[in-house]
Amino acid sequence: MTKEVTFEPVHGSINDRIDEAYRAKYHDSPYVDPMIGAQARAATVRVLPHDG
Repeated sequence: MTKEVTFEPVHGSINDRIDEAYRAKYHDSPYVDPMIGAQARAATVRVLPHDG
């Protein structure tokens, strides 16, 4: 199945909730800091169905 989608940047408190989830799941991982850093936040997007 193929669907057209639109990518929308996300900002605000959703990023904090995502970070909390990563900390909870990967708390023992040495990779958790890059997973919740500024670059990761900048790359976080919402995937939406394409209108039209």
